Amino acid sequence: MRLLAPILLLPAIALADDDALLSRAMDWYVNGKYREAIDVAREVTTSDDEVSRQKAWRIVGSSACYLRDLPTVTEACPHLMNRSFVVSVCARNDIEIDRKCVAKAAPPRTPERDRCRLARERAAYWRKQGDLEKARRFGERAAAACAVDGN
Repeated sequence: MRLLAPILLLPAIALADDDALLSRAMDWYVNGKYREAIDVAREVTTSDDEVSRQKAWRIVGSSACYLRDLPTVTEACPHLMNRSFVVSVCARNDIEIDRKCVAKAAPPRTPERDRCRLARERAAYWRKQGDLEKARRFGERAAAACAVDGN
């Protein structure tokens, strides 16, 4: 039985290493050192622990969004079970990710495009709140704004 004890500790040691690497990667990410964050997080992407792998790919994907590194975003996206965080970080950095996880530069932002997006978001908000009259009004505004923009 004594021989098994060190073997049973190996997964715990690996998880501790993963946590340390992820902590370092997150420090780089929070401090705006995105290339370094990607390099450190990549070491965890092959981990046996699914949670650690997901965290690592999320750091890789979101860091790549800040660097506008489209191939790396496209590489990270299929590995993520929940893509919403990376998609939102990329959207803030003018990168669109399609349903097939292909990243591309978003069209340039214009006041018309912003009015269209904002009206759509407000209509969805009021629809969710149950105020169908406000949702209808913002839906009409969205239709008018998006028609001008071509969306």
